[in-house]
Amino acid sequence: MLDKDQWLSSILGKSVFQIDSEFVSQLANSHLPQGSALVMAKVPVINVLDCIHLQRLNFSLVDTNVQLQKLSDKSSFLTNNLNIRFSNPSDQEGVLKIAANSFSYDRFHNDPGIRQEAAEKIKVEWAKNFFKNARGNWMVVAEDRGIISGFLQLLHGADGALIIDLIAVDQNYRHTGVAQSMISFAMQNCETSTEVVRVGTQIANLPSIALYLKMGFSITFAQYVFHYHI
Repeated sequence: MLDKDQWLSSILGKSVFQIDSEFVSQLANSHLPQGSALVMAKVPVINVLDCIHLQRLNFSLVDTNVQLQKLSDKSSFLTNNLNIRFSNPSDQEGVLKIAANSFSYDRFHNDPGIRQEAAEKIKVEWAKNFFKNARGNWMVVAEDRGIISGFLQLLHGADGALIIDLIAVDQNYRHTGVAQSMISFAMQNCETSTEVVRVGTQIANLPSIALYLKMGFSITFAQYVFHYHI
């Protein structure tokens, strides 16, 4: 019923558990761990009774996540003054700097029970895992005169889809087409077994949703994210 997330546990310094979604309705206080811990649950938005059940157990809603997808458009690559390319090991410092300062809408930054420094560290370690060959199949970067201005971390999904795992743009380069160019480059150059491209983001992240809709993505799924700090 509860799966321990060893990676998040090591970053937050306490045990972190994810509830298997099919067992949410059966969860009771007796199932919750003892001692300092964070328990997380994701519930499809149509499962209202599960949401009410979690709130009665003192879980707090920290995010509403939406999933979008489209068919890959090989001809949509946009050119600009930046160099859009696959990353190399020398990009790590620039990528991690952006990862530390570019996120605010996600569930970790929105959770008042998680310190800002810890939320930033989660994103930094997430991106660092690509350079450690621990997560991600590709990383695309945008470079301007030797400076990394954005990065896009991608997965080859189990169903063959190209999955946008993490994307961030330096604040000085936002609203200049960097994110759209990196996504277009990935669709043109990442070889997957299907034409589907998929991404998840927060309903509060209106700039990202506007970008994805502009690029032809459609919302296919939505879920609430709950956290409970013990």
